[in-house]
Amino acid sequence: MKKLMILFTFTFLIACNRPELKVNSYFARGVLIDRKFCSSDSSQSYWIFNITNPYGDSSMKVFGEKIVLNDTLYNRVVKVKNLPTYYIAPNIKYKPVFFNQKYILEFEVSENPLLDCFRNTNISNSPELNVKQISVTN
Repeated sequence: MKKLMILFTFTFLIACNRPELKVNSYFARGVLIDRKFCSSDSSQSYWIFNITNPYGDSSMKVFGEKIVLNDTLYNRVVKVKNLPTYYIAPNIKYKPVFFNQKYILEFEVSENPLLDCFRNTNISNSPELNVKQISVTN
């Protein structure tokens, strides 16, 4: 009985002192809908995604803004500065550039600075994501 009590106490102390789990990335399914180029500074150009299925808390602000783009209403628009390379095979790289293609994005939320190039456009208030990984989906 004494060994059982020691085991229970030890297990309880370990469970109470474990570090808090922190989420450092999120996942969502999105469709690549546009590319906005900044003529004065090409490093400020954006890929524009419409998030169709956020995984996790769909009420989060990160999942985009409603905007009208090319006469179409999109409900969850986000912007992405750089897209990572997707590897089809160890030596075959694929850069996702096909519009209307569906992708799964693993991302972090970035700061959302107002850039001079897009200050007066409808994408200026859209959240900016830092995409860590991207993959093609149906």
